[in-house]
Amino acid sequence: MTGTSTRRTLRRAIIATLLTGFVAVGTTACGDDDAQTGEPKGLAAALASVPQSSAEETISYLDVPASRRLLARDKELYGNLYGLGIRELTLESSDPIGDKYGFTEEDVDTAVVIGADAQRLTGDFDVNTITQAMQKNGYAKGSIDGGALLKDSKGQVAISGTVRSSSYTDAAPPPLTPPSKSLADDPDYRAIADCLGDDVYAADFYGKRAESLKDGYVMFGFAATADNAGRSRERLCALTTSADSAQRIAGKLRTTAQEDKDFAGAEVTTGSGDTPMVTMEWKNHAGLPPGAQNETYQIPSLLMNL
Repeated sequence: MTGTSTRRTLRRAIIATLLTGFVAVGTTACGDDDAQTGEPKGLAAALASVPQSSAEETISYLDVPASRRLLARDKELYGNLYGLGIRELTLESSDPIGDKYGFTEEDVDTAVVIGADAQRLTGDFDVNTITQAMQKNGYAKGSIDGGALLKDSKGQVAISGTVRSSSYTDAAPPPLTPPSKSLADDPDYRAIADCLGDDVYAADFYGKRAESLKDGYVMFGFAATADNAGRSRERLCALTTSADSAQRIAGKLRTTAQEDKDFAGAEVTTGSGDTPMVTMEWKNHAGLPPGAQNETYQIPSLLMNL
């Protein structure tokens, strides 16, 4: 795949992300588990739900209840969250989605967008209500292990009591149950997730691509956190291929922080080891809201054109 086609694929995935009104951020670090069940939660659970075969895709995660609270608090700053990671909510922005799709944003806990054509929601879903609503709108009912399957000419939807997954092509929707081999098993994804840190309300992973190695990095991701006062910060984590590459990438990021007033005060750090992690952290504000990189493509373009 050429550099141009890779950027085109990334842009298509990011457009899909923007169509859901979906920026990047989460709730827990990749290693976190539920204290009672031992099951992964938050960002860790999101990565555990995505098959390893999607490692090259752009993966976006959103904590929906946290995002709803932030959006209600400051619509200007958090306006990029308007779709809450739910494609149907954006498509039906002028009408309630409950009648047509059988669920609402209040039923959703987390949203994961996989590339340009797939979505996986977790929450509390009434399978019968969703099935009946979608059948009224032309979907044909099928069967799938662990739930119901609905199809129309535009794609497929799989539903259980806790998961609603969708594919907007002829491909099967994401699995209702976590796959045996997932992105949570990928050491590079785990490294990025651990770097992004705890208490994120959303996160974007820009995928692993062979040609990125020529630019000196394995992959990168963004995440955002917000404190109790509603102040938001965003962080970039880039896993590099060598100490020399890390210094070169960090230098480019520092130049951006110095020359672009929107990034004033941004901090760039370089880790240790043979493949250091480079981070950049900045405050969000009206001129640089959470998720702006999915619109301006400023930092992603810098990394992809080193």
